[in-house]
Amino acid sequence: MTRGKAADRQDAGASTARRELVESELYEQAARLFAQKGFAGTSFSDIAAAMGVSRQALYYYVKNKDDLIEKLVQEMIDITRSLSERFVADASVPPADRLRALLRGLALEVAERPHRHRLIAQSESVLTGELAEVHTAQRRRFTRDVIAVIEEGQRTGVFRPVDPRAAALTVLGMCNWIAWWFHGDSASAYETAEQVADTALRGLLGPQQQGTPGDPHAAIATIKDNLRTLESALDRRQE
Repeated sequence: MTRGKAADRQDAGASTARRELVESELYEQAARLFAQKGFAGTSFSDIAAAMGVSRQALYYYVKNKDDLIEKLVQEMIDITRSLSERFVADASVPPADRLRALLRGLALEVAERPHRHRLIAQSESVLTGELAEVHTAQRRRFTRDVIAVIEEGQRTGVFRPVDPRAAALTVLGMCNWIAWWFHGDSASAYETAEQVADTALRGLLGPQQQGTPGDPHAAIATIKDNLRTLESALDRRQE
């Protein structure tokens, strides 16, 4: 009897694991198709064909396309909320370190799953109701969190006195744009995230933090280094 119950639990665990694997692949294929063809241009049959299953088989996991996009959008909401909770609120960590960690985390997330992030950017206009409101609210909250860290760094003299909102949108844009040009593997995703975070942060740091106190030659060298970083990113995008 005991062995029977143990076997049942083992079977249930294996079934749950299989379902999670299928769902993960389903969301990835749906995100890829939505990003390529648009939400309206992608049918349930397209997703089933990409999965190699029948249309009817998909109903075991989701009701319709709306279920899929709701799941993907909610996932993005949870990711940005988690990044804020992990890296923004801890005042014991210097603002430059917090901002770099947040940008690196976001850049890595985008590089590892570019289809999903392209989908979010392209599908915001089709979101409706409560989901649209929650997504918009979290996007604005995340931007405000980044602005707050930049403002803190400016008050302590770490960051240059630039417009904090423009700076926040710029560094977030650098991370989000990865979804359109990155096509590497997991190892290069990590390297790209590190590079993007470093480049974004370098643009905000004051001369003292960059080791260029009033030295125009050192400042020029920093600018050239930033340009080489950008050129490398553009080269990878064109490959």
